[in-house]
Amino acid sequence: MTLTTSTITGRVPLPSDSAPKYAEVVFTLTKLDTEGDQVIPGGASSRFVLDANGDMPAGATLWRNTEGLRATAYRMVFNWDEFDRTRGTVRRTHDAGLVQVGDLASYTIAQLINSTPVPVPEHVYWSTITQAEYDAAIAAVLEAQGSAASAASNADRAELAAEQAIAAGAWDYTPNDAAALAAITGMTAGETALVRDTMHVWEYSGSSWGDTGISPLDVKLDTNEVSDGELSRSGYVGLIMDNLRYAIFGIRQRDGHLIGPWARTVDAAIKDLENVVTKVAGVQIIKAPRSGVAWAVTDGNLRRALWVSTTGHVYVGKTNVTDLASGEFQGQINDLITRMDGNSKMLFIGDSVTFGSGSTNAGVYGAAGQMKAAFPVTDAVSLALGGQNAQQQSARFGARPVYVTVAGNQIPASGPVAISAPTPTFLTYASTDAASYGSLAGIKGTMNKTSSGYTFTRETAGSAVIVDMNDSIFWAEPVDAAGDLYRDRIVWIEVGINNSEAEQTDGTVVEEVARIVEHIRPYTKRFAVSSILNSQSEVSGSAGYLAVKAANDALKKRFPNNYWDRRAWLVAGYNPAIPQDVIDYNNDVMPTSLQDGSGIHPNNAGHLRLHAGRVKYAKIKGFI
Repeated sequence: MTLTTSTITGRVPLPSDSAPKYAEVVFTLTKLDTEGDQVIPGGASSRFVLDANGDMPAGATLWRNTEGLRATAYRMVFNWDEFDRTRGTVRRTHDAGLVQVGDLASYTIAQLINSTPVPVPEHVYWSTITQAEYDAAIAAVLEAQGSAASAASNADRAELAAEQAIAAGAWDYTPNDAAALAAITGMTAGETALVRDTMHVWEYSGSSWGDTGISPLDVKLDTNEVSDGELSRSGYVGLIMDNLRYAIFGIRQRDGHLIGPWARTVDAAIKDLENVVTKVAGVQIIKAPRSGVAWAVTDGNLRRALWVSTTGHVYVGKTNVTDLASGEFQGQINDLITRMDGNSKMLFIGDSVTFGSGSTNAGVYGAAGQMKAAFPVTDAVSLALGGQNAQQQSARFGARPVYVTVAGNQIPASGPVAISAPTPTFLTYASTDAASYGSLAGIKGTMNKTSSGYTFTRETAGSAVIVDMNDSIFWAEPVDAAGDLYRDRIVWIEVGINNSEAEQTDGTVVEEVARIVEHIRPYTKRFAVSSILNSQSEVSGSAGYLAVKAANDALKKRFPNNYWDRRAWLVAGYNPAIPQDVIDYNNDVMPTSLQDGSGIHPNNAGHLRLHAGRVKYAKIKGFI
């Protein structure tokens, strides 16, 4: 059985009518759905590379999500390269919002954007009625609303008066806390004060202040609440759990309480929020359960920005977003949990130094090998290949496109197809075989490099696909054994040694590192940029030394909070008892005692020192 799909066509030009560079359209399913006995996982993405004219590739198809029963949608995102005068080439992203693929055989991108209805919540079903039945139903609703409005009119008038009093500032003083209240002088009997930290109104009797027990929010409860919507069966709205299934963050449905770590209730959880929120001037956390407000983030004028009612409704301002919180938002939280679970995992991008060359055993002394052995939770892996420059490693990570020539200009229905002229040659490493998972002309599969050359083998058999020159682009998507993307990990970027002096000084290396950083997932963007090493021949003042220094200065300026100076760390590891080490130190190069004789590769001792430096930096950044 196969999924029911529709063909997607259309063009995405820039306002100048020119085609965007290296453009792609990504469709991501908002949550899990089914068709028959097939299960389509939520968060699954389909990426289509646009051709040189900005058109969708031929044969692009998407599952008709309206065939499912869970009111899913696709989030459509456009990505393309653009030149910026100050930053060089930058990757642009635009979120086009939610779209749905219905029952038509084909859609243009414009049709998806212009014609897509808002998805209905899960478990909501349609029914057809006559005009007379519709008119009768509307009349009944209006009558019920009129009765409710009449019964609540007195309460509405009282609330309106309270709203007006609050807007006018009906109290005389607004101290921050009890101490500030006690410091007030010159008051007269009957004057009132709103103490902000408790949100209680106090009244002066003529001799002392007394807490009235009244909060202005007690009379500010909005009356336009709607139904609970589709709340989580767990009893929470927006729930995050640890691996023991304990609630560590969530909004409890029955009372709207914010639940903190180890099921701590609203008081403890609000303290957690306050530690972050109150660092922003004028922003505060308040709670007023008698008013129906379990907790709220407000500005200095008590206007609620984000709040939860005691009935479990989630509001942004006056808009009830409970349905979103249990639908699309809950899916985003679930996705975030997955990313957080993998956020202690590490990936190393680099060249022969990162790989471990120069040691007696690269698997043991390389960056990933040492980190994983010392801290198994990092599950450290490496994409580093000897001799590769920043552009090649960027392509291997999936941040840069690889242009190829496909034999016969066609991807067969199954089996490998020969690939030639990959640019950049991202899998080249001496005579060692290498492979990379990714997509070619929108077809998922694996690019393999052997002594015989490059081949591409599609992941799933299907119809043969014609590949013209505009579609001959391979995008790497490196994944681990579990199928999780490497771009979700903590990424160590150690590139640039193998770039030319010109590329080190003209900004090429810095821009390629920026491209790699941009490709890391936004919600897990934790990374370190290591400085470039100079060889023993590139002594202080030499042309090679100055080129490396220029590149490192630019990297430090571009990434000041993520820059680790491994070059200086190695130089500082010299042994003052060894005369040659002292000479090396004065030349500002790697000590002879820490390198293997090649002039650039550390020996076992050098790799051990690099590991110690990485661990020190990782602990400072909270990576481990």
